Amino acid sequence: MNPHHIDAHAHLVPEPLLGMVGDGQVPGVSLDGRSLVDGGRRLGPLGTPMVSVPERLRWMDDESIAEQWVSPWLDLFTWRPIPDPIGAEWVCAVNDALVEVTATSAGRLRPVPFVDLSAGAAAALKQMDAVLREVEAPAVMVNSAPHGSPLAGEVLSPFWGGAAERNVTVMLHPPGNGPSCAFTTPVLQNVSGRVIDASAAVVEMMAAGVFERLPELRVIVVHGGGFLPYQAFRLDGLVRASLLGKTAMTRSPSDTLRRLWYDTVALDGASLELLVRRVGGDRVLLGSDAPFPIGDPHPVRTVRASGLAPAVQDAICCGNARALDQQGAASRGRGER
Repeated sequence: MNPHHIDAHAHLVPEPLLGMVGDGQVPGVSLDGRSLVDGGRRLGPLGTPMVSVPERLRWMDDESIAEQWVSPWLDLFTWRPIPDPIGAEWVCAVNDALVEVTATSAGRLRPVPFVDLSAGAAAALKQMDAVLREVEAPAVMVNSAPHGSPLAGEVLSPFWGGAAERNVTVMLHPPGNGPSCAFTTPVLQNVSGRVIDASAAVVEMMAAGVFERLPELRVIVVHGGGFLPYQAFRLDGLVRASLLGKTAMTRSPSDTLRRLWYDTVALDGASLELLVRRVGGDRVLLGSDAPFPIGDPHPVRTVRASGLAPAVQDAICCGNARALDQQGAASRGRGER
C-alpha cells in the first residue's frame, strides 16, 4: 500500500445509523433486514461493502489506498420526503453516525458530512458549522439539485458566500432523482442522468457568476466533471457569439472550469488525459465512487495506466487532495468558528 494515495470520492452508510433505526430512535423509519423502510418506500438492501468499515479498509489495502474521504450515500436524503424539523434531525443523525464510525479507522477514513441546502442558506450554514466544530473534515457534500431552491439562486447565495468565507471545500454531488429524471429512463439515470445533472448545476452556477463573485470558493465536481471538461469550448461559444454579457460571467467558461476540482471517476485513462489538458493536473483528485459497481474498482490503476506524466499521476493520486485539505485547514483553523 502506498502511504500517500488518497481517494477523495467514496460513500458509506454508517453502521451506527442502522442501529439507531433498529432501536426506533428515528421517527417514521424502520429496518427490514438490511433495508430502510418508510411506509411503502424502501432503501436498500444495504450490502456489506456499503456499511462495513473493516471491509472498506481491506479493499483500500488491496487497491493501495491509504486514505479515503467518505460521504453519506446521497439517497439517504432523497429516498423519502422528510419535513422539518425531522429532516434536520435526520441529517444530524446521519452525520453524527458518520463521524462516529470514521473515528474507528485510525484516520484512514475521513468524513465528508452532508449539508442540506433545501432548508435555505441560514439553516445550511448552521448545520455545516455545527458538524465542522466536531470533526476535521476535508470537505462537505451538497446535493446539486436541492429541493425548493435553485442552486445558484438568491436564496442560496449566502451559503456559497459563507462556504468561501469559512474556506470550506464543497463537493457537488448529483442525486438519483435529479431534474434529468424527467427525460431519462430509470435504467439510464445512474449512467447518464447524474452526469447531466452535475453538468447543468455547474453551468447554472457559472452563468450566475458564483465562481467569479467568490474567487476563494472551492468546489469539487464528481464523476470527472460530467460533460463539462469535454464540452468546454462549446460553452465558450458564449464568447464567440457575443452572448457572455447576457450572463453574470466576465470570463470564458473554459477559464472558469480551471478554477474547480474534479475526481477521476471519468473511469478511463483517455478521459483523464483530456480532463488534465482542459483543467490542469493540479485540479484532479483520485476518486473511486466506492462501493458502487458503476464506479472505479481500481482507481489507482486507472491513473497509473494513463498516458499522463508520472509527476502528474502522483499529484492526482495524493498531492492534490493533500494540498486542498491543507489549504482549508491552514486558512480557517481546525475547529475554530
